[in-house]
Amino acid sequence: MRIFHGMGLALVAACSLSLAACEMGATRPATGVPVPIGQVATTADALGVPAPAAAANSTVLDEALALKVEAAYKASRSAMELAVDSGRLRGANATTAAAIDNRIYAGVQATRAAYRAGNADRYTTAAAEALNAVGDLLIAVGKGAGK
Repeated sequence: MRIFHGMGLALVAACSLSLAACEMGATRPATGVPVPIGQVATTADALGVPAPAAAANSTVLDEALALKVEAAYKASRSAMELAVDSGRLRGANATTAAAIDNRIYAGVQATRAAYRAGNADRYTTAAAEALNAVGDLLIAVGKGAGK
């Protein structure tokens, strides 16, 4: 019985020493950042690939931006249609609003395409363009409704 107890202590000591050795000198090759306690530098670290949690958080933020763009487009489109149906948006203002609506739709399509392609730079640019055009449309609808 004492032999097994001694072997258990030896096993715990060996594991502790090996963990301590990893914790002291291990760094991620791509960044030189020390590896957190209990983790091992992986091939993904060497390639500079983000951790799954970071990628998941980024994906959630991307999806939230896409939903924001879609919702803003639907809301601005509804505001424009309401102004046209009520007769408050007519003539040149209606033509301007329609052109801006086309810009928004192109931005929404570009946002969708960039999201599917995983093109982060184009994705944020397209989303910003679409959201800026939504603001322009709301201003145009407001001007048309004021006449």
